[in-house]
Amino acid sequence: MKIVGTPSREIPSYSTNKIYEVQNTNELLSTVPGTVGIKTGYTDKAQGCLVYAYDNRGKSVIIVIMGSKEGSRFTDTKALLDWFLEL
Repeated sequence: MKIVGTPSREIPSYSTNKIYEVQNTNELLSTVPGTVGIKTGYTDKAQGCLVYAYDNRGKSVIIVIMGSKEGSRFTDTKALLDWFLEL
């Protein structure tokens, strides 16, 4: 959980003095309190995908989005999360 919930990290090269900054592409990490993270992805066949975990206010859920049009996997996830939190 700590790794997939990390927004960014500086990673040193083992062969040079260079430092690389790696960014987490899960937009919900910085906008939705309780976001644990997990995995974003995209392929031509599957389109936009997101495996999302939430744990806050005594509620936990995992949401899986597949086949989402470009840019909408996060809004699709947020809509499902909002629906879940209203239950």
